[in-house]
Amino acid sequence: MASRAAKVASRTLNYVHTKKCRSHTFHSGLLLRNISPVSSQNLRRVHWDVRTTAGAKDFIYTLDNEEREQLLLELQRFEEARKSPDNTYNESASPVPSWSQLRKVALYNGLPFIGFGILDNVIMITAGEYIDATFGAMLGISTMAAAALGNMVSDVAGVGTAGIVENAVSKLGVKPPNITPSQADHRSTRIASALGRALCVVIGCFIGMFPLYFYDEEEIQHAKEEVLGRECVHHDKDKDQHQHSE
Repeated sequence: MASRAAKVASRTLNYVHTKKCRSHTFHSGLLLRNISPVSSQNLRRVHWDVRTTAGAKDFIYTLDNEEREQLLLELQRFEEARKSPDNTYNESASPVPSWSQLRKVALYNGLPFIGFGILDNVIMITAGEYIDATFGAMLGISTMAAAALGNMVSDVAGVGTAGIVENAVSKLGVKPPNITPSQADHRSTRIASALGRALCVVIGCFIGMFPLYFYDEEEIQHAKEEVLGRECVHHDKDKDQHQHSE
């Protein structure tokens, strides 16, 4: 249930700042990651303006029954805590997050992106090498085109692996930072979150480059020559058959 609550809250706690309007979402009292990635290089964010009836309805319809129940429970807890004598969610108390809280924010938001970076580069490099050695030789495409196709495969795979990475990270036991809604909306908190994600993506992408260690350019070139050789043989056979038929 805790991981389910985190997923629900991660969809809600997100801010959009523009010159004309400021779109607020629900607060759970915790800064949680809002991750909906296709890959580590192409991250998408979906925003709901829940101040309007239509926006709130659209958001609720994206949740399943268990998520709606958990969200309702968290909102009730939030109101109870806000109205309690000790006022756990007092937004006027310590509006500026401490360095310790900012480090936790960066770590909590960034950890999943290490996994995204690793998966993205591993799949892209592996798929790109295979395409370059096989389909690339047959179709006569360049190495860069093969790399682009490998990146496409990585993006498609990222759609299915996003949930796997999030579940794996949630099992590490990293707890969300205990900060108030006003602290979650503080500029330094958003910067720490963005820097944590960016740094962890870089780390993940560097780790994900390890397939290059096993890359053998001579072997790839040999595979290309074999494919081209087979294509030439088939072409010659077809040409001979055509001449005999004439």
